[in-house]
Amino acid sequence: MKENDYLNNDQVYHLKKKILITGDVVYLSIFDFHKLFNLTVDWDTKAKTLAFYYDRDNPAKQARPAAGKPALIRFEDVSAMNYALPESMEKLRIVSDYLYAENIPFHVAWVPRYIDPRPSSRADIDISKQYSMANADFVYTLDYMLDRDGLIGLHGYTHQYGNTVSIEGLEFHAPFGNGVNIPDTEKYAQDRINLAKDVAQNLDIPYAFFEAPHYGIFGSQLMVAEKNFDIIYEDYPGSPNQIVVRRNGNKTTKFIPTPLNYVDGKNDVNRMINKVRNLSPNVLASFFLAPNLEFDSISLSKDKDGYPSYTYGTSVLHQLLKVFQENGYRFVKITELN
Repeated sequence: MKENDYLNNDQVYHLKKKILITGDVVYLSIFDFHKLFNLTVDWDTKAKTLAFYYDRDNPAKQARPAAGKPALIRFEDVSAMNYALPESMEKLRIVSDYLYAENIPFHVAWVPRYIDPRPSSRADIDISKQYSMANADFVYTLDYMLDRDGLIGLHGYTHQYGNTVSIEGLEFHAPFGNGVNIPDTEKYAQDRINLAKDVAQNLDIPYAFFEAPHYGIFGSQLMVAEKNFDIIYEDYPGSPNQIVVRRNGNKTTKFIPTPLNYVDGKNDVNRMINKVRNLSPNVLASFFLAPNLEFDSISLSKDKDGYPSYTYGTSVLHQLLKVFQENGYRFVKITELN
């Protein structure tokens, strides 16, 4: 090992976090420990314990098609609250393993801070400031998805404003504000973006794109986002379903649309399959879904020695990805689009 690099099977890997050495003790992040020794980590957040096993299921990547029409997949509304259970985070990692084995890159729209101001909840979760086993598990899961060819984007800061609840509410000023008086100033937009970026930077989570919650953002605030991000994962106003490149001086921002829209639950699979089959070859095959649509197809168990095992039956993604493949598509990252 040299500095923050290590050699494994003639391949050089870079540690996520710098090693800390105190006396004769070397400290590694949980994610680096898992990577360095090829381990599976079993999180028990209730008992506040971790168990490490040699990874028996480390998937091998299939070869990605050399050519094909580009397609994109995005997981929407991922936050530390709506995936707070250890079972949910384990299933997120299993889905990431599946896509990795299929050599399919994916995108994660992450809400950095979750707020539910209702008296029945009063939840306010900022994983960059609140230290808990569950939050550590979530950060580990974000790192895991990045390692499995995922790209993470900032889906606003809290995905809400005022008395609304994260994921449900709007955050930026929009023409369809539903009666919520969200500030329309550029300063407000920049402040929220700065807060989101601060959470990511404090956690050392690289972000590749920005997406306004519910695509709701007024023109002047959208221009603020342009100044902060190279890629905005939504339609440019007035140019639906088109990749739009905006140049402002030396700054270039690319708008990436999602023409196929979203999978509205497990019963919506057939509709999406038909949309894929009938999509014009000139239109980007981009769609999104909530990753928890996969969870009913994943059954978790433990082997007799405690090793975390699972079965993964035919799911929403299994069905959809087969159709994309049959219709000549090749999944790519937004950073690979021309």
